[in-house]
Amino acid sequence: ADTLSALRVVYANDDGEVAYADKDDLDTMKNIVGVTLQAGGDGDDVSVRTFGTIEDNSWNWNMLSDTSLFLGDDGALTQGPPVGNVIRIGFAITSTSIFVRVGELISTS
Repeated sequence: ADTLSALRVVYANDDGEVAYADKDDLDTMKNIVGVTLQAGGDGDDVSVRTFGTIEDNSWNWNMLSDTSLFLGDDGALTQGPPVGNVIRIGFAITSTSIFVRVGELISTS
């Protein structure tokens, strides 16, 4: 696996390791396990929230519109649905907290 940043959407590969999921790769989208809670290097154990709340003061989610969060490029969370493949990862609870509940693939390009 590669070096991973915190707060990124990851999938489990065939070796049981996690790597960034990506909206342009259906195989990664079908195997999403959750959101990383901390960064880690190649071979490190990394905690992943599969369901439930994550808080981070660096976030600033827009609470005035749809609070759904989707998979973007390279494991990034995005508040607007991307063009093409779409999977909901969860939703913002406050501007600095989210609830992870990975949904079904709802659109394909």
